[in-house]
Amino acid sequence: MKNISYPAPVHSPRSATLTQRSGRLLVALLLSTILVAAGLIFAPPASAATSVAIKPGSIATVPVGSTGIRDAKVTASTTLTALPKSGGGVYTSVQARAGKSGAYAAQARTYPNGTVTVSIKRLNGTGRSLTQSTISSYVTLDRKIKAGEKLTLTLEAKGTSTVTLKATAKIGTSTAREVSAKDTSGSRISAEGKGAVTFYTSKGSPSLKASVASSSYAAVKQPVTTPKPTPSAPAPAPVKPTPAPAPVKPAPAPAPVEPAPAPPANPTVPASGFPTAATTGVPAGVSLTVHEGDLVITKANTVIDGVEVRGIIDIKAPGVVIKNSRIVGGSTARSIGLVTNVNSGQPFTIQDSEIYAAKEDPAWNGLVGSNFTAVRMDIHTVVDPVRVLGNNVVVRDSWLHDNSHWEKDPLRGGTPSHDDSVQIEGGASIVLEGNRMEGATNAAVQITQNSSIAKLGSITIRDNYLQDGGCTINVGASAANNRPIVTSNVFGPERIFAGCAIVAPESSAPVLKGNIWEKGSVPITRYTIG
Repeated sequence: MKNISYPAPVHSPRSATLTQRSGRLLVALLLSTILVAAGLIFAPPASAATSVAIKPGSIATVPVGSTGIRDAKVTASTTLTALPKSGGGVYTSVQARAGKSGAYAAQARTYPNGTVTVSIKRLNGTGRSLTQSTISSYVTLDRKIKAGEKLTLTLEAKGTSTVTLKATAKIGTSTAREVSAKDTSGSRISAEGKGAVTFYTSKGSPSLKASVASSSYAAVKQPVTTPKPTPSAPAPAPVKPTPAPAPVKPAPAPAPVEPAPAPPANPTVPASGFPTAATTGVPAGVSLTVHEGDLVITKANTVIDGVEVRGIIDIKAPGVVIKNSRIVGGSTARSIGLVTNVNSGQPFTIQDSEIYAAKEDPAWNGLVGSNFTAVRMDIHTVVDPVRVLGNNVVVRDSWLHDNSHWEKDPLRGGTPSHDDSVQIEGGASIVLEGNRMEGATNAAVQITQNSSIAKLGSITIRDNYLQDGGCTINVGASAANNRPIVTSNVFGPERIFAGCAIVAPESSAPVLKGNIWEKGSVPITRYTIG
């Protein structure tokens, strides 16, 4: 394979924009966009209620409006007759500027447990070159949705050299959550396009029915500021000569002035300084060569650069470097991970790459093993993005998000999936630093003691943005006498138990320093005993 070489690795500078591919979902999304724009999908414009069937692994599309508009706002109120019982959930999107070059979409993902997350996407290209970019942060709606409840999405797109995007989402009559983005990339969509509503559910979900209760696609105007006319200046009045001033006594020296108090701290610590789609994954402009099937590495110091692996990477030699690559799995899922060294334990490095399951399955996990360093990774659409099974692991500056979740997981006897951003089953010298972890149902970091794998040792969790899970960091009861160091982390607002940033048994009380809640910068000085 011409893209696999053996010299020492050289780090290439990264771009400021990440392009994410999402396999079959993305092909279907853009295909539906193109068909809508070309007038080849003849579903009626959704001015009245329109019912659609959502088949597993395919897109259902309802056009909105019939005229191409550039600066536009699309709005749709939708319902699901039932929530998905398994799989990765239902993706509901409203699209603006939909045409042959792509579309912008406000995408809501409804999980089997009713959690709804929203983000803004950009779709570009066709066929094998089809790409989807996440160009905003993710927000989670304030409450869970129920079957038959109305989900209202809006997306406004304005501008050309800079495309300004604003999306809102709400359940029923609750308060809407907002997410925004600005797109100045070379892939931005500046042309006019049509509107659409799309539904998608993964192959792991059953067929569902949805309804578009109402929708609209209308032009919005850029604000125009008209300068006020300047009034003519009146003729100046005659000026009388000013008498000479009286002698002035020197002013006394001013009294000492107390220094002004420091301004109050920013009430909310922004999460924007942590990894996002723009700073993780495959750098923009990197051309990937497809490798069909698994890639088993048996030669020391192999460098894998610019490869899309449609299988897994199994590392069986030391010093392997993987960079600027994408690993998406094949048709048969295996719980050892999409990138793994569990069979060898040989050390490796992976950076500036993306890992996800193109075909979701309860058995797929992301990066699994020990003795590895992962930097600027984008890992999503798997049950556990990172699973640590031994010593010497570093995960830094990476984005772990959008876990796969099944309410009835066949690998867990029909109980819910136990998805974590990072699951540590055993090992020492483990460092999680500078990451953004969100989207897991169980915990962002789960620490347990699996003595058959490795004994727990030093674990450091620092300078991360952490949210979601029941409690966001969960030190299990089996992790006896291990005290993880948890310092300088920002805990976001989303989790099942609102005030539970960290839960641990007293025997494994974490060492806490400098951790804060994102909202209000309130220090976190305690943990929940569990």
